[in-house]
Amino acid sequence: MTKAWDETYLCRLERSTGVRMPMVREAWDRSRNLLTRIAEAVGADVPSELSLVSFGSLARMEFTSESDVDWCLLVDGRADANHREVQLRVQEALHGIAGTKDPNPAGAFGALVFSHEVIHCIGGAQDMNANLTRRMLLLIESVELNDPAIDRPRSRVLRGILQRYFEEEPRFPEKQFFPQ
Repeated sequence: MTKAWDETYLCRLERSTGVRMPMVREAWDRSRNLLTRIAEAVGADVPSELSLVSFGSLARMEFTSESDVDWCLLVDGRADANHREVQLRVQEALHGIAGTKDPNPAGAFGALVFSHEVIHCIGGAQDMNANLTRRMLLLIESVELNDPAIDRPRSRVLRGILQRYFEEEPRFPEKQFFPQ
C-alpha cells in the first residue's frame, strides 16, 4: 500500500519549511485513493504470471482530474490465450472506476506487454518506441496495481532489465553505456 501523505518526504518538507503544498497533497491523496480503488476492482482478476502496472502521473502520485491511466499487463511467463481476456476485464474494470480516463490509443499503454521484448530487445530494429518507452518507465516511474510481491513479474522484469544493461557494459569496452 502506498504511504499516507503524513508518512511522505513531501509532508516532511512542508513541515520543515512551513510552505504548504495543497495541490501536491490533493494529487497525492487522489492517486492513493485511485490506486486503492483499482486494486480492489482488478487485483483478484490478475493471475500470478501477470502484473498490472501503471505509469506516469498515477505512479508518481501526481494524478489529477485531467490525468489518464497509463497501464499495461506485464506478462512474464508462457503466452496464454486467456491473457487477452484478462486484458479486456481490466479495461472494463477501469472504465467502471470514476475518475479514470483511457490511455492514448495510439500509445504504448493499455496492452499486453511481454517481458522478453522489454528485457532482450534493447537497441536495434526490434526496440520500437513503445518498447523503449515501457522499459524506461518501468525503471523510473511504475507501480504495480495488484499484489506487489517480491517475485511478481514486474519485480523480475525490473531485475532483468538492469541485469541486461550491466552485463552488456563489460562486453563492449569501447562503447560508453553510462555517463562519466
